[in-house]
Amino acid sequence: MDLDFALTEQKPAELTTTSTADENAKYEKWMKANKLSLMIIKRSICDHIKGAIKDNENAKDFLSAIGQKFLESDKDEISSLIDSLSTIKYDLVGSVRDHIIKLINIATKMNNLGVTITDDFLVHQSLRSLPEQFNQLKTTYNAQKDKWSVDELITVCVVEEERIQKEKVEGVVNFISSSGSANYPSYKRKGGPKFHKKKHGHSHHPGGNSGHTNKPGVNQGPSHNSLGPQAVIKKEIKCWNCKQVGHKKVGCPLKKKSSNLLAFVCFETSLVHVPLYSCWLDSGETIHVTNDLQDLVSRRKPKEDEASVVVGNGLKAKVEFIGISILPFKKNSSIRLENTIFVPSMRRKLVSVSLVDKAGYSFQQNNGIIKTFYDSHIVADAFLSDGLYRLNVLNETFSAMHVEILPTKDLL
Repeated sequence: MDLDFALTEQKPAELTTTSTADENAKYEKWMKANKLSLMIIKRSICDHIKGAIKDNENAKDFLSAIGQKFLESDKDEISSLIDSLSTIKYDLVGSVRDHIIKLINIATKMNNLGVTITDDFLVHQSLRSLPEQFNQLKTTYNAQKDKWSVDELITVCVVEEERIQKEKVEGVVNFISSSGSANYPSYKRKGGPKFHKKKHGHSHHPGGNSGHTNKPGVNQGPSHNSLGPQAVIKKEIKCWNCKQVGHKKVGCPLKKKSSNLLAFVCFETSLVHVPLYSCWLDSGETIHVTNDLQDLVSRRKPKEDEASVVVGNGLKAKVEFIGISILPFKKNSSIRLENTIFVPSMRRKLVSVSLVDKAGYSFQQNNGIIKTFYDSHIVADAFLSDGLYRLNVLNETFSAMHVEILPTKDLL
């Protein structure tokens, strides 16, 4: 059944008494396809859209009228594609081939929208997006008179990527083999044999003969230390902490307890009162914060040095859990936030702009709205509310929209 016959062919002329059999068959075929197409289209669209379209007995004209109601401006999409093409960087995660193909996809979309992106420009932009590990390849290309096509660039970059990965693996293997336990001195192994001080000119070695060695050809005269070079090295062990001889840094009595720095969260929204469980973008924050335990899809207890955070006024807030949270948005999109801390005393959820930017997302600000993009697709938006940007999180409970200034002592 050729349902698209009425959409691809113009309506035949009305039948007359002089119409041929072929004309009659074609007219009946078109009328049947047109009727079925109209039924399918009208059953597939919402009632309010159906009511906004002027009734038409031609399926092709009816479909064109629907399309006119959903026209969009290409300028916003072009601006977003240009930002993506100039900001996307390869961070050695994934394949360099996939990275260049993403750039080609963006360039193809721009060409379809009337913005011409030549292959030469795309090659230069692709090389600019590569990290410093590819500097040798960039120098080689700039030194040559010949130009590369996009396909040639992909081939060369894949070979260079394999070379970089091979050098990285070889460096790790050499490091492991050079410090293997087979050549590691026994006095440096954990749980290895322990030496004791000499008594009456002899030393005692557990598990072996004391005062001599069984190796043939070794001079065992009184001028030689019975323990060999290991006993001498043992006496010359020097602490890296206090610079004293006789112990290591691990067992140094003067060693200070090491701890990581606290994650200082200096955020701009700490000076305002906002609806509970609302989510806000924060450019001054150094970590993601949530006050709802249900946001964490996976969690763990914080370590000793992660037990609290310091906010902008110097007060400490207790961290209950650390985990991964996922913020859902419209159109089945979401943002995955790594190392999100759960602080019940906070009044709002905070999303660090700097951490989201490092995760590969980009932002576009215009007329009080910040749009968040990933791979040139919009995943989230935030609107300006009393000087701050609030994320449109799906199913968020909005208790109030007004923001009130609080005294400094009531920040948490």
